[in-house]
Amino acid sequence: MAASSNRIMLGPLVAAIDQGTSSTRFLVFNAKTAELLSHHQVEIKQSF
Repeated sequence: MAASSNRIMLGPLVAAIDQGTSSTRFLVFNAKTAELLSHHQVEIKQSF
């Protein structure tokens, strides 16, 4: 069976993790255009 011809080529990609005091954020960029392709953020519960 032939591979699908409607694939989207995104690469090369660059990923970054930003660890803050109240959340962690993950971002994915197109390395050639610096376009933000995806991101996700999770809040971190602080306990003292």
